[in-house]
Amino acid sequence: MSVANPVLYIPVESQNRELDAKLLIAASVAAAGVKVVIGWQRAIVANLVVLPPGLVFLKGLNKIQTTHMRRAVGAGHQIAAIDEEGFAIADPECLLKDIDPEVAQYCEVVYAPNEIYRRILIEQRGFRDEQVLVTGNPRGDLARAPLNRMLRGEAEALAGKYGPMVLVNSNTCAVNSVWGDLDRYFRVCADIGWLDPDDP
Repeated sequence: MSVANPVLYIPVESQNRELDAKLLIAASVAAAGVKVVIGWQRAIVANLVVLPPGLVFLKGLNKIQTTHMRRAVGAGHQIAAIDEEGFAIADPECLLKDIDPEVAQYCEVVYAPNEIYRRILIEQRGFRDEQVLVTGNPRGDLARAPLNRMLRGEAEALAGKYGPMVLVNSNTCAVNSVWGDLDRYFRVCADIGWLDPDDP
């Protein structure tokens, strides 16, 4: 990344899931004087070859993200990453399924949510010690004061309207999902690297 003209690209795959946390990062970086481009992941990734070289901040370490990284590095960019989807997972076996074995070679830095995750990256995925920083996760930051004001306001409004409640997430990747059917979901899992269709 050019020190004279730094730029950070922050792709967002899903507005509902990622945007608030990515805006928190963008605001912090912009306050430090770095230009930030934040937008739809497909548009940013598709245009990496024509965008001025900078630091591309990707949301994961799976096979799909490794493909984006390869394209970005080939176009002269550097890579920073955070595994947002590993945020609430502590089981090393589950975490490893979402970390492509080839990913370490493309990353300048990975922001790990905790020390367990950091050790997994170093010991089992070939990251160097200086490549992995434990920073927590901005999604968690949004749940703490003073940043939780917006969420707390929404929660209080819902509780005022409906009374006490328990929220049950009734859609998962495999059940009641945006993918439509289980076969398509399995193909997505194979693309990401979670599933080997040749392994019974």
